[in-house]
Amino acid sequence: MNYWLCLTNAENWEVVKNKKVWGVIDRYKNKISQVKPGDILIF
Repeated sequence: MNYWLCLTNAENWEVVKNKKVWGVIDRYKNKISQVKPGDILIF
């Protein structure tokens, strides 16, 4: 299990909370692909 620090702004945080989804720009595509089931995301 890994812990990930997820940075976002207030507007996108509302999307995360309401829709249970979080996305990243292409620049972070390789990094986000390392997240596995069971990992902890900290916003």
